[in-house]
Amino acid sequence: MTSIQPIEADEETIALVRQALTSAERAGKEAARAYRLANWPDGHVVDTCGYAYVRTYDSHSKVTAALLNLKVADPLVESGGYELHGLNFGIQYQSMQIEEVAAKAAAHCLTERLGQNFYMWSRMD
Repeated sequence: MTSIQPIEADEETIALVRQALTSAERAGKEAARAYRLANWPDGHVVDTCGYAYVRTYDSHSKVTAALLNLKVADPLVESGGYELHGLNFGIQYQSMQIEEVAAKAAAHCLTERLGQNFYMWSRMD
C-alpha cells in the first residue's frame, strides 16, 4: 500500500500566496464597498446577519501547504478542505450579502492568481 507523501511549500510559492492574499483582500474590500453603495447608498444596511469565508478543497498542493505555513488556513474536519481566516474585507455591517460578495471576489482572485479552486462558503448568524 502506498502512502500519501506530504507536500512542502517552497519559498517561491509562499511569496506567491502572500501576494495573492493581499490582492484577494483588496478585491474583497472593493467588492464589498461597491455592493453596499449600490444596495444601501444611505448607509442603513438591512440584511440577514451572517458570515462568509473562502475555502479550498484541494488539500494536497503547494498552495495549500503555503496557506498552512502562513497560518491563514484551518482544516475543515466536517467536510474536508480548508477555510481561510485573516482576510479583512473592512466590512462594518453584519450583512450576509456583503460578506458573500467580498468572499466571492476574494475566492475568484485567489483562483485566478494561484491556479487552484477557491470557493465562497457562508452561514447565517
